[in-house]
Amino acid sequence: MKRYRFLGADWPLAMPTIATRLKGAPFSDEVGDGFVLDRVRPNTLEGRYFEKIVVNDSIENPFGETFNYERVTYREVHFKFSKSYPQIECRNPPRSLRVFINRIAELLDFKVAVEPLVVDPVQWAERIKISNDLRGSVKSIEISGLAIDAHTTARFALVSEQDVLVSAAKLIANRPHIVEKVKVEIETDLGSYGLQLFADGAVRMADEVPEDIVEFIRNALPESKIPAM
Repeated sequence: MKRYRFLGADWPLAMPTIATRLKGAPFSDEVGDGFVLDRVRPNTLEGRYFEKIVVNDSIENPFGETFNYERVTYREVHFKFSKSYPQIECRNPPRSLRVFINRIAELLDFKVAVEPLVVDPVQWAERIKISNDLRGSVKSIEISGLAIDAHTTARFALVSEQDVLVSAAKLIANRPHIVEKVKVEIETDLGSYGLQLFADGAVRMADEVPEDIVEFIRNALPESKIPAM
């Protein structure tokens, strides 16, 4: 599976200037973190951020002797920056992007605001289908915060062999709720692909999904309910 996470940002500088700042912080084992740029264009740039993580472990042998050793791993963030929304794309990101985002902010003199996205996965799925004339249907949906009464909310998932949105609409009945995740199956001339769309602007899909379909998914992303500052 491959994963993408999209974020919003208000860039204070042009992309070539941002690239120059990142090139000034190259990765090396001595420094422990840094950037490797792969492609720079007037409105986009692509690269990777590496963070060296050193963990000191110890083990004890059957004779009670303790041995210490150092374990080194590297955390990688494959990123794409763009002047247009969504301004940041991370491919197969780690669980937390905090160190990566803080490093970007530091190199841009803390003049950039990076914001998480809050989107409607159902709208995202519809935009993917409509904008590219693709056939598809929502096979499952995860909902939370559905108001039952003044003191009670429900959290549940619906799964269907057909489009689940009709059944979901009947159950929701215009009550306040949050759609956290949908699983949509789209059909293209190249084959059928399953996508998992999340409310935080993330998407998960099989490795064999072509890059042009990934671009469709990116372009169909709805505007965030929390606009980037």
